[in-house]
Amino acid sequence: AKMKLSPKDEKEFNECFEMFDEEDVGEVDVAELTKMMTLLGWDPSQNELEQVIRAAKLKPRGKMSKSQFMNLMEIWCSDNKEKHSDEELAKAFKVFDKDGSGYIEWEELKYVMQGTGEPLSDEEVTIMMKEADKDGDGRIDYQEFVAMMRGDCPSVL
Repeated sequence: AKMKLSPKDEKEFNECFEMFDEEDVGEVDVAELTKMMTLLGWDPSQNELEQVIRAAKLKPRGKMSKSQFMNLMEIWCSDNKEKHSDEELAKAFKVFDKDGSGYIEWEELKYVMQGTGEPLSDEEVTIMMKEADKDGDGRIDYQEFVAMMRGDCPSVL
């Protein structure tokens, strides 16, 4: 069953879409989806991406309108609610926390994001960091990481 997006998610996904719709034509290449997802705080595998693109009835090399993107995000959020078990989140946190300090620092976040094949700009990493770092200490602890991953659907923009 598809879940309804919260107004907060809807606003976020809208902003994300507009950021990638640089010419303001009301559509974005489906190929940009990996980058869009990364910016929204997810790290989908190629397989997961293909599945959600199929589920949303889009063509991998085609374009998508804002409403198609919103529909795709609803499908994605519904599927992902179940996926974020404690065990998986703990594993994911360890991937980011390279030095085992119990915190994800800016450099670690940037390093892992480079490794996704979708390198983010320093500015994008900073936005992600700010969004997740709720107590403002300049690093992400495990609780903040879990909150970011589970979010309503994660809040990264």
